[in-house]
Amino acid sequence: VLREWDILIEKIVETIESSKNVVCIQEYEKDVWFEKKEYNYIVKCQLLVEKATIDVIIGIPNDWEIDLIDIYIRDRGFPFIPHMEKNGKLCLFDLEGCLIDSDLEGILIQCINRAVHLIYAGLNKRNVTDFINEFEYYWNEQNGIEVMKVIHPKTKKITLMKYMNKSNEKFVNIAFETTEQLQGYDEKVSQCRNCIYYPVVSSDFIYPPDPREPLSVQYVADILLLGNKKELSRLLLKIKREQIIIIEIKQPNGTYNSIGVKLSGAKWEAGELLSCAKISPIYISRIEKEYLIGRVKDDLLINKKILLIGCGSIGGYISDSLVKSGIEDLTIVDDDRLREENIFRHTLGMQYVGMYKSVALAKHYKGNIPNLSIKTLESKIQSAILEEEIDISAYDIIISATGNHNVNLWLNKYIYEMKIDIPVIYAWNEVCGIGNHVAFINRNKKGCYQCFFDRLPENGELYDRNAYCEPGQQIVNIDASCGHSYVPYGVVVSQKTAAMCMDIVIKYFRGNLEKNMILSLKGDKEYFESRGMKLSPKYYNQIQQQVSYIGEEFVNEQCTLCGK
Repeated sequence: VLREWDILIEKIVETIESSKNVVCIQEYEKDVWFEKKEYNYIVKCQLLVEKATIDVIIGIPNDWEIDLIDIYIRDRGFPFIPHMEKNGKLCLFDLEGCLIDSDLEGILIQCINRAVHLIYAGLNKRNVTDFINEFEYYWNEQNGIEVMKVIHPKTKKITLMKYMNKSNEKFVNIAFETTEQLQGYDEKVSQCRNCIYYPVVSSDFIYPPDPREPLSVQYVADILLLGNKKELSRLLLKIKREQIIIIEIKQPNGTYNSIGVKLSGAKWEAGELLSCAKISPIYISRIEKEYLIGRVKDDLLINKKILLIGCGSIGGYISDSLVKSGIEDLTIVDDDRLREENIFRHTLGMQYVGMYKSVALAKHYKGNIPNLSIKTLESKIQSAILEEEIDISAYDIIISATGNHNVNLWLNKYIYEMKIDIPVIYAWNEVCGIGNHVAFINRNKKGCYQCFFDRLPENGELYDRNAYCEPGQQIVNIDASCGHSYVPYGVVVSQKTAAMCMDIVIKYFRGNLEKNMILSLKGDKEYFESRGMKLSPKYYNQIQQQVSYIGEEFVNEQCTLCGK
């Protein structure tokens, strides 16, 4: 059976115009070429690339439907080209987001054609800029590479930094400029050594060194000549032992590449590296917030100032999204403490029970998110405003996640009466997960929070016109054991509302919200009805699961705040 597959694979490869001398073999220097990777079938052949004949090995693993196949260049003297690892393996496709068809013949043809394309582009220097885009990857291929986590200085100037070994990570150092930058790493800084951050600007592209060869002193020396040699010479006097230099290269196209070197027994003359007894490459893992936030879809919140009122179930998840979206200036107002009964629908857990929720969230984020300014007020928002503990006009946006209509109505009225032009996002859940609502209200646009309410004709009581729960029902549960009342809903409900809220936040800062609006999502009714509760006519009349209305649609023209 194996031989039948060998013959089939040989025939497939032979049909490809760019291949010749094809033979399927069972073993081929696995310890040399393939290291520890196992292949079911190994094909030895030659690829024709223009006038060149390239010896290659094709490895077909058992799980080729997941990992595709691998192609290695066998010639040890083959030039170092982009997308080639030091063992000769070609990086054919990025498997992230790649959909693989379970067609071995098609995959073989595609992969071989891709290999021919990469070899051709590499030999003719058509894709040489890929070296720049993936510089750090090739640098990490160097033999004897060490790892250092680095918080780069904000100023692109040569700087004396500190570094230390992280106690919980073997062979990993962390370099920083100030002790405050270690926020979240919980490190003791008593035993630190000096290292140097050294920025250089190059008018010509600097390509990564061939990882198949030892890193040369000359390669590093040539790069160092591009920086401030005089200042480098001065700072080197402050390093007594091994000299670690973190080099940030600005390439001609504006790309920045970071590398590190550790020098032992180095000889210098006026900031120029002449020789070195031992040179070790260091892979630089950048951990400053400005770099890490680049992985986030939107960096719109980095310079924004946000007030969050209420940090219970909804507010907890909103605050979590805010700080992980890059917000650096956040104020949280809440007078409630975290209790045991909160933890199954709150972002925080048992270790924070008994603390004010705002303080607990601040402590949690400051220990995990770098460069975060978070302020807390352990009081009701009404008191905080009236007693001038807080100036709500100083924020870019206000988010009310109290889930309390009375508090929201008070806030809405205060903003209109005091003519405060800061928009407010209100977010709340309904009982038993029957609904999620988020409203965006700007005083200068039509419709306000008070417009959501009307009076029942039979008794004149206020009710929420957006509610999926029929008015007049008791929606609060009383827990006699602790005397606390609560509205029953689960964590997923709060997460949905928080996600809806963040969507509105991003739309606002993008400038995509021209009118006031309310977004409502109705939930499944089975659990709600099993609790003996009744649905409102709105639930039945709403065909779509999610609806939104602009201010002109929900405004009450008789509203005492925003009406005629």
